[in-house]
Amino acid sequence: MLIKQWMTHEVVSVLPDTSLLKCKSLLRDMNISHLPVVDKQGHVVGLLCDDDIKEFSPQHTTGLEVLELLDILAETPAKQIMVVAPHTIHIDETVENAAILMDEKRVNCLPVVDGNDKLVGIVTESDIFKTFISITGSRTESVQMAFVLENKPGTLRAILDRLKEAKARVVTVLSNIRDDGRRGVTLRFRGEERAVEDELIKEFCAQGTVQYWGRGHEIHIVGDNNI
Repeated sequence: MLIKQWMTHEVVSVLPDTSLLKCKSLLRDMNISHLPVVDKQGHVVGLLCDDDIKEFSPQHTTGLEVLELLDILAETPAKQIMVVAPHTIHIDETVENAAILMDEKRVNCLPVVDGNDKLVGIVTESDIFKTFISITGSRTESVQMAFVLENKPGTLRAILDRLKEAKARVVTVLSNIRDDGRRGVTLRFRGEERAVEDELIKEFCAQGTVQYWGRGHEIHIVGDNNI
């Protein structure tokens, strides 16, 4: 899934000389946590978040009146405390690669740039969560089933063929190779009738490859971790 489909397009950004007081107001008024800092050409030169301002402020609160602190924030530019040359990601990259980069670099957001390295968006942990919810089909009325299958051709095909035979619609399919070499498959499907879904659930569970199944918020454990 491409970042451009999930990123925030309308990005609030500031110039390096923007005061921390102005940045603080923007973060509060726009209900955001991050402010990319760009030069006059729109290139990302820094990143500022609300925690940066919070960490800066206590250094100047001891013995100071509120008005004095506000004066300090008004006189301090974003470039003084921003993260310089933050990690960015290209607009044509995938959400998966963004998530990997965020995990490896221990950051919770990435400014998104175009081919000219100009700011065109931002992707945050919240965007990653939304993508995860979407690709898992969690908000879709469907039956969820988790299988552990032998990692060989035809094991998943047999399940999909049975769903097709029952005229059940596959909503999502997620697959991974487990540490034991077997294949974990989580899929969601919808039957034309509840009775069809129930029959498929019963049939699949009887095969001994199902860890759990669920409908809505109800989860039913079928097998243990060794399945």
